[in-house]
Amino acid sequence: ASAGSEVVAAAAGRVAYVGDDLVGQGLTVLIVHRDGWRTVYGHLGSATVDDGADVRAGQQVGTVGLTAGDGRPSMHFETRHMRADEPVAVDPLTVLPR
Repeated sequence: ASAGSEVVAAAAGRVAYVGDDLVGQGLTVLIVHRDGWRTVYGHLGSATVDDGADVRAGQQVGTVGLTAGDGRPSMHFETRHMRADEPVAVDPLTVLPR
């Protein structure tokens, strides 16, 4: 995707974090979903949601940025699931619809 393209929420949830304090992630949005799921959207050019906001699936949460360090547009996406109070990374291809 080109820089400035929309980044949308993978599922409905509540925004738990918007900021650039996570090392190596640039501007990041973290969304908490039902049943212990979380999605992380990093290296954003901008965020279009605020902490605590409810979002729906497909709602814009930010834009693709140029913050990965190589000058090319990029966006980092993670899915995580809480296990014993730890957010464990899960391959998104195993949980998202195709």
